[in-house]
This record gives sequence, C-alpha cells and structure tokens, in this order.
Amino acid sequence: MKKVATKIMFRLIYQLLSLLTPIITIPIVSNVLGPAGIGEYKYLASIVSYFLLFAGLGLGIYGNRTIAIARDDRQKLSQSFWEIELSSILVSSLALIAYLIFGLATHQGGYYYIFSISFISTLLDISWLYAGLEDFGLITIVNIFVKLALVASTVLLIHKPSDLGWYFVIQTIQGLLSSLSLWLFVKKHVDFVPIKLKHIFKHFKGSAKFFTAQVAGTLYGAIPINLLGFFTSLTVVGYYSNAGSILGIVTAVVMVIDYVLLPRMTSGVEKHGKDYLVKNIEKTIHTQLFLIIGIMFALFSVYAHTVPWFFGIKFSVINHYMPFLIPIVLIQSLSSSVLNQYLIPLNYTKIYNLSIIAGVIVSFVVNLSLIPLLGIWGAIVAWPLCELIVMSIRVRYLLKTSIFKFNLKLLTLLLLLGGISALIVFIFTHSMRPVFLTTGIQGGLFVALYFVLTYLCKVNLIWNILVGNGEKR
Repeated sequence: MKKVATKIMFRLIYQLLSLLTPIITIPIVSNVLGPAGIGEYKYLASIVSYFLLFAGLGLGIYGNRTIAIARDDRQKLSQSFWEIELSSILVSSLALIAYLIFGLATHQGGYYYIFSISFISTLLDISWLYAGLEDFGLITIVNIFVKLALVASTVLLIHKPSDLGWYFVIQTIQGLLSSLSLWLFVKKHVDFVPIKLKHIFKHFKGSAKFFTAQVAGTLYGAIPINLLGFFTSLTVVGYYSNAGSILGIVTAVVMVIDYVLLPRMTSGVEKHGKDYLVKNIEKTIHTQLFLIIGIMFALFSVYAHTVPWFFGIKFSVINHYMPFLIPIVLIQSLSSSVLNQYLIPLNYTKIYNLSIIAGVIVSFVVNLSLIPLLGIWGAIVAWPLCELIVMSIRVRYLLKTSIFKFNLKLLTLLLLLGGISALIVFIFTHSMRPVFLTTGIQGGLFVALYFVLTYLCKVNLIWNILVGNGEKR
C-alpha cells in the first residue's frame, strides 16, 4: 500500500505542477492572444487531432496493458516493447505523410505545418512503457523539467498577438521534449532484441480494440469545436475552449489515481482474478468521489471571481456558461474511474467502445441540431449530456457484471455537505473583488469547511485513510 501511495504522490507532484503551469501561462496567453487567437489554435488542433489519432492507433492504452502483463519477464518485456514501438513508428509515419498531403491539397497556412512536430512526438512517445512498469518517478521528473521549460518559454516569447506562431511552437515542442527525454532511460528496463516483421503487425489487432474508442474519443472532443468554428467564429471557439480548460485542470488532479492504478489493476487481475479488482475499486472509486465532489463544489464557489483575472476581462462571458459545465467534472471523473479501474483491466473493450461511440453519436446529433440555432449554448447543452450518456453505459455495466455497489447514503451526504460549504463561501465572499487573493480565500475557506463538515459527519474518507480506517465508511 505504501508503494502505491508513493507512486500516487509522484503523480500528484506532477499534477500539482500541471495545475500551477496553466495558472501561470493561461492568463498570459489569454490576455495577449485573446479569444480569437486561442480559438484559432484550438480549431487547428482539432483538425490535426484527426490525423494524430491514426498515429496513436490505440497503442498507448494497449502498450500500457501489455507491458503490465509482461513486466516480470525481461525478455518478453523487451520483445513486446520493440514490437509495439516499431508499430508506432510505422503508423505515425504514414499518418504524418497523409497530414502533409492534406495540408498541401487544402492550402493550409504555416501554423498548420508546425503541428507536424506532434507526429514525431507520438512515434517517440514511450510513456506507456513506464506506466506499465509503474515507474512514475521517472516520468514525473522528466515532465517537471518540460513543464518548467514551457512556463519559461511562454513568459519570454508571448508578448503580443503576432506571437501566436510562437505559441504553436511552444505547445508542440513540449511534447517532443517529453518523448525524447524518456528514451534516455530505456536501457534500464529493456534490452535490444531482434524483431521479426510479422510480430510487429500482430500488435495492430490488439491495439485496434482500443482504436475504435480512440477515434470516437477524438471525434467526441473535436466535433463541437469544428461545428462552432464553422457556424459561429474562432472567438466563440476560444470561449468554449477556455471554459473547458478549467474543467480539464481540476479533473486531471483526481484522474491521476486512475493512471497509477491501471497497470496495478491489470497485473492484479492476471494474478488474482476479478474479485481482487472489485474489492479494490470499491475503496478507490468512493475515495475519488469524495475528492471530486469537493472539487466540483469548490469550483462553484470560486469560478465567478476567478474567470476575470485568470483569463482576462475579454473572457468574462465564460461565467455565464460555467454553472452548466461544472457538473461535468463529477460525471467525467466517475466515467474515467470505471474505465481505467474496471473495463480496461478486464479487457471489456466492447463496452469501452460502445460508450464512446454512443457519446459521439449524441454529440454529433445534438451539436449539429443546436449550434446553428443557439450558437455556443448548443455546445454547452450537448457537452454534459454526452458525458452523462458515456458514464451511464459504463457504470451500468459495472453494476450489472460485478458485486460492486455505490454507498448512496455516503454520496448523498457528501453532495449535501459540499453544497452547504459552497453556499457558506458564497455568502461570505460574493461581494469581494475578482482577484487572485479572493480565489485563494474562497478555495481555502471551502476546503476547511468541506473537510470539517465531512469529518464531523464521519464521512471524511481521506481522514479515514490517514488514521488507518480506510475500510470504514
């Protein structure tokens, strides 16, 4: 248990840096580039994502899972690593060629070609090796340096709207640096072994199980941005993207537990079977829900005073959308937990694929129906609806195929206490100025209230873990 806690701590350090990095860079970028600049970047990024998904071919999740199974046999591990990596190089190269041809045929501008760096990052990305081996300390150290370089580059190079090109370069280069850095330590875990060509192709079938969901997942995120860019403007894309970036920052803090537990769950299933898995996720999912419910209501407490200073006054309109988007944090986190702690370790890829495909279909139909009529509000309505459908399919399957049960009394009480904490924060701070200090006061007050109230009601799961009563709820 201590080893897991240490690995989670490593990832939390990285996630904390990931949380602090946008706090520094987003205000700079948003104020300098404005909604139109951010919108242009996000719009082109959504286009390149279609090609990058073919470059990835589901090899990230597949590689993580394969390495987790083979990690006790160095020979098998080495062979699997080189076969998967050569597969990645092959498909990424083909995707890059298709991307460049598309750019020439459609006369895309210079910003478009800067994104070609991302394909090199993808084919060199071996983070799945370290994730499968649970070597999170190394990944954390490498990414800390990359994040610091990102912050320094943003501060030094982004000063005026015409620096948009530098923003494209900085965003793509950071991925390349991260991928290259991990190759410095690969000899620690694998040996070079001769690989037969036919063995490379066998991994396409395995990764293809995750590719369907990867395609759907890319469409899921890109559809609203593409439709907003087509029916409205790049400025509106900028509003929508920045609203989503707040959710992404806070959700990533909790999803780190899934990232750490995926290889351990997969390896545990291979050794101990399904009962081992269900016994563990009973604890972890409720603990994550304790955290994410707190984070969700903390967002309700701070968003109105945070958006103006965080993104700049040009983005103040985002405050109108946030109350409808904040619940996505809870929905998305639960959905991710079920996926990474249950469906993937047990290789239930059909449900994984089904849930994402259902989300994409709903996203396409609802966004296409509402965006031409309601503009950005159409996308705001569609997003939580799609997330709810994806989550419902996964949770229903978990409940149907296992003995897992939600502690509804616990969750109801947590929601009630979270809401009370947020209401108290609002009453005492709603008249304060929208500055960084206000957000800090609101956040600190909410954390104190939520922690104390849940402790007094004997539902503080983090406290139970700290004092050694993690089994009790």
